[in-house]
Amino acid sequence: MDFGLGQAALSVPLTGVDGSRGLFVITSADPHKFEGLARVSAARDYQMLANYVHEAYLRITSFRSTGVIDLSDDEKSCLKLAAEGFLGNEIARKLKLSESVVRLCLRVARHKLGAASTDMAVLNAIQFGVL
Repeated sequence: MDFGLGQAALSVPLTGVDGSRGLFVITSADPHKFEGLARVSAARDYQMLANYVHEAYLRITSFRSTGVIDLSDDEKSCLKLAAEGFLGNEIARKLKLSESVVRLCLRVARHKLGAASTDMAVLNAIQFGVL
């Protein structure tokens, strides 16, 4: 059966920061599009795109379903200090956390707030009344 989806495909399995799973598929009418080195190059590019689309979808559906953004205490503390201009290593020292935990808290906060950067996450948190 032909659904007009193309003759070659590249599938990227995904796992979101919240443990959700997805599958991102790119198809092409060119049967040789994803062969050899072109496959490796395309896989890297599409993996980044797939993660971005998946996380954006999760942000949209999560906010629509709950209307609430729930940040942990550590995520709020890290964002508050970032808003005051502190860097990751300084935040870690102040909160007595490892730098990797601070990076994770800021990443999850950015995800929950639909922000591409920590600065945007701070602005969104203030706008949504989280900070």
